[in-house]
Parts: sequence; C-alpha cells; structure tokens
Amino acid sequence: MFQTSRDGDFMPRWGRAVYVALMVAIVGWAWLQHARGRTRVGADGITVRGALRERHVPWSDIYDIRAEPFRNRRLDGPLLFAYLYRHDGRRTLLRQMDDWQVADFAAEFEELRGTAVRHRATAWERRPETEELIRLRAGRRRAWEHSVTGALIALTAMFPVMIVRVVIGAAVHPFLLFVCVPAAVFAVVAVVQRRRWRSLVPAYMCEP
Repeated sequence: MFQTSRDGDFMPRWGRAVYVALMVAIVGWAWLQHARGRTRVGADGITVRGALRERHVPWSDIYDIRAEPFRNRRLDGPLLFAYLYRHDGRRTLLRQMDDWQVADFAAEFEELRGTAVRHRATAWERRPETEELIRLRAGRRRAWEHSVTGALIALTAMFPVMIVRVVIGAAVHPFLLFVCVPAAVFAVVAVVQRRRWRSLVPAYMCEP
C-alpha cells in the first residue's frame, strides 16, 4: 500500500526532490541561454554561443540562412527566428536574432544574408538533395516534440490515477506511474512518428 507523508501529501519525498531539481534545472538553463546567448559574425564565419558552449560555422559550410516562424508562440513572444543551415541539413539557431530582441529584424536579417553572400562568394541556390535532408531533420524534430508532449500528458494523467487508487485503497506504485508509463508512451509515440516523418514537416518546409 502506498503510504502518505505526515502532512498528507501523496507525493513521496524522492518525488518532491526530483520535481524541485527539475524546476531548478529548467529555470537555470533558460537563464543561461538568455544571459550567454550571442551570435557573432566575422570574416571566417558565424559563431553562436549557447548556454554552455560555442559553435563556429565557416562560411563554406553554410548552405542557407532562413527566418522561420515559431509555431508555439506566446502572445508577447517573437514571431520569427533566424536559423543557419548546413549542407547536411543541420540547423543552428542564431541566438538573439529574432523579431522580439532585434528592433528592425528584417533589416538585420537581410544584412546578415548579404554579408554571407559576400564571404561565400556565391549566391543562394537551393539543391534538392539538401532540401530533402532539411525536411528529414524537420520531421524528426517534430516527432521528438510529439513524443515529449505525449510523455508529459501521460505524466500529468498519472496524478489523478494515483489519487483515485489511494482513495479506493488500491496499491500504488509511484515508479510505475511516474516513470515507466511516461517512458513507454514516449517510446511508442517516437517509433510511430519517426515512421511518418514526412507528414510532420512544417508547411513552410514543403515549399519549393
């Protein structure tokens, strides 16, 4: 039988500790991203600094630079983010390059693309094989997002399940409810979604 704590809380001590640690990690990561995030443009390429590390991409490795909408936008949040794409389809978010933190985002974005053209010494042109790699990675990112969302929904649903089982006097297994079930949902959704990645590609990725 699942035992409640002295204050009547149904969540065990280890559960509260994990929850607090998770919240602290999320808040700390978000603060680091905002405090350290930078994008530097130089003669040798673009350097992007994130929360913990820097990534330098030479101009010769850059396939395209695109402004893309943020699908899960808040009412007061940014509409567009700038992304750097490599020839293998990988993309890198250009930190602090969005229409929330840059006053004239359109002008800054066009200036950045102009600088890239000058250093690359070639105009932008789309290649079908690279566009397919970009679509593939976009679909897999969406599959990952759906898997995480499914696991979070399953985790949330386990709280009322636990309460009901406590009320009716049934055995409760917190590890099974809060770890095994969400993990199983994540795995199932991930397998299904990765098999149908093309249907998950954002609309703007399907444009020629």
